[in-house]
Amino acid sequence: MAEQPPQDSNPASPDSNADLPADSKPAPAPPKRRKRRWILKSVIALLLLVILPVALAPTIASTSPVRHYVLDQVNARLNGTLEVDDWSVGWFGGMKIEGVRIKDDKQRLIFEAPLIKTDLTLLNAARQNFKLGETRAQNVSFWMIKYADGTNNFQRLAKRPDHSSAQPNPNPAKPSAPARPATPSKTVKFPNVSMNLLADAHGSIEQEGQATLHVVGAKLSMNLAGTNEPLENSAELDLRVNDGAVGHLKVSGTLDAIDDYQLALNTLNAREVFELNGLDAASLKPFLPPLTVLEGLAGTTDGKFTLVATDGRQMVLEGGVKSPQMTIGGTFPRPASATQPAGTIHETYACALDFSVPRTVIDAPDGFSTPATMHIRTGDGTPANGISLSFDHGHFNLSADSSIAALMEAAQRRRPGATGRVDVEAKVDLAAIASSVPHAFALREDLTPQSGVLRSETHLAFASDR
Repeated sequence: MAEQPPQDSNPASPDSNADLPADSKPAPAPPKRRKRRWILKSVIALLLLVILPVALAPTIASTSPVRHYVLDQVNARLNGTLEVDDWSVGWFGGMKIEGVRIKDDKQRLIFEAPLIKTDLTLLNAARQNFKLGETRAQNVSFWMIKYADGTNNFQRLAKRPDHSSAQPNPNPAKPSAPARPATPSKTVKFPNVSMNLLADAHGSIEQEGQATLHVVGAKLSMNLAGTNEPLENSAELDLRVNDGAVGHLKVSGTLDAIDDYQLALNTLNAREVFELNGLDAASLKPFLPPLTVLEGLAGTTDGKFTLVATDGRQMVLEGGVKSPQMTIGGTFPRPASATQPAGTIHETYACALDFSVPRTVIDAPDGFSTPATMHIRTGDGTPANGISLSFDHGHFNLSADSSIAALMEAAQRRRPGATGRVDVEAKVDLAAIASSVPHAFALREDLTPQSGVLRSETHLAFASDR
C-alpha cells in the first residue's frame, strides 16, 4: 500500500492562505505607538497644568496687579493707607520688600521702611519652618502720637466693627442657665523660628501737653538659632527730649523662655542688663501712667540694673540709678484769693536723687507660674539693707524677708500662715517740700510752712499661727 503524503498540521498558518484571493486576506493589526504617544502627551500636559502655576506662583505674587489687589484688601480695613513700592518672593530665594509706608487717616506719614529683606523662602514658610536667616530693616522711621485715653495713632489704624446699623432684636432671648466652666484652652505651640535680625530706626513720640521724645537713633539686634534655643538680644537707643542733650539707654542679654515650642516660665533662664547714661528722666513719661505729679518729671540720670533668672526657680534683681537734679511736679488747682480768681498753677520740686536696689532674691520653689509659693528677700534680710530712695529732704527704706502668700494675707488683714518680716522706714521734711509745691498740699494762700518732719517706722513680724 502506497504511503500518503503528510498532511499540514496547521491549516491556519500563513502558508495555508497563500492561495486565497487578495481581498479575502485578514487586515494587519493597527499600530500601538500613536496611542501611547497620546497618553504620554496627556500626562505631560496635566503635569504642566498642575506644576506650572505652582512654580510660577512667586512670580505671579510679585507682579504689580497682585500687589495692588492685596494692598486694596488691607487698606479696606485701615483708617489710613499702607503703601508698598515693590516686593519679591521665591520658592528657593529670600523675600524683599521695598518702599513700605503707612499713613494715617489724614494722610500723614507715620511709618516708613525703605527696605526690609529676609532669607525666608516660600518653601520653608509652607513647611512651617521659619528660617529667617539674615533679616534686615534699614533706616526705619516712625511718628507716634499718644492720646489722653492712653491709645496711640498706630492702635487707631485698624477699623472697628460698625454696629450702628444693627437693628435691635424685638424678641430678645431669655437669660440662659449659668454656663459651665470653660475648659482650659490648648497649650499654644510656637513654630520653629531662627534668625539673625538687625534693624535701625529713628522717630519721635508726641503727647499732648508734654515734651516730644525724639529717638535720634535705635539699633536692634536679635540672634536666635531656633525656637527652643536662647535668644540673644541687644537694643541701643539714643534719646533726646525736645532740644535737650542726647541720652543713652542700652538693654542686652539672653532670654531662654521656650521649651518644646511652648512658653515655659517654670524653666526660665535669663540675664538682662539695663544701662542708662545721661538719660533725661522725661524720656520715661510716654511709658508712665498720666499722674499729675509726673508732668514735670525731668533730670539727667545714670544707672544700671541687672536681672537674672535661673531654671525658673529664682530671680535676682540688683542695681540703682542716680540723678544730680531730679524734678517732679505738675499743674495743680489754685483756690480763689482776694487778688485773683480760682485757676491752676504749675509747681515743681527739684532735688538730688539716689535709688538703690540691693541684691533682691525671689525664690520660686514651684516655678514662676505659682506666685503664692514665692519668697522675697531684700539684701541680707536685715532692716538696714533694703530698697532705698534718698533725696535732699528725706529718705525711704523697704526691706522684706517673707513669702508672697504671707504678704498677701497680711494685706487682707488675715492670718499670714507663714513666718516672715517686713520693715518700712521713712523720714521726710514736709515743710521744705511744701514750700516748693504748696498747691500740691492744697495749702491756703496765707499759710507758709515753717517746719515739719515726718518720721515713720513700721516693723511687721509674721508667724505661721498668728
